[in-house]
Amino acid sequence: MSSIKRRIALQFSFQFIVFCLIGMITFCIVIFLILDILTKEELKRNFTVGALDLIVTETVILDGEISFNSLWEQELENHHMWLQILDEKGTVIYTVNGEDDLPSKYTFTELLQIEERQQYKDYFITRQLDSSYDTPYLFLLEPIQRRKQMDRALA
Repeated sequence: MSSIKRRIALQFSFQFIVFCLIGMITFCIVIFLILDILTKEELKRNFTVGALDLIVTETVILDGEISFNSLWEQELENHHMWLQILDEKGTVIYTVNGEDDLPSKYTFTELLQIEERQQYKDYFITRQLDSSYDTPYLFLLEPIQRRKQMDRALA
């Protein structure tokens, strides 16, 4: 009689552990899918801010070498945007779709102007500081199309 109770208890415990694991795995998958859907919706609603957040998160900078996802280069080109990554001295260390009139080094005054007005010359800039490294890096993103639309509206 006691061996039957032990077998039943062991079987019940095994099934309980398996169902708990299946439940936790299902919960993690559902959370991951919800986060993925929310990220995609945020990108659709506000591509500039969402893209910049993801670009900063996905970009890896080691010993001055930048690992940048080539898919983002294509996305930025498709959305008519340019991106610059600046080091702590204001020197541009990486550019995607950069326009000819963009500087290769920003002065302290220009960086302050970008911070205060979110604008550099005719460009309306979205910026984000990545301080996860020993030295901070500043990411500047600007929709080229928005400036061209403003030029057309003023003409």
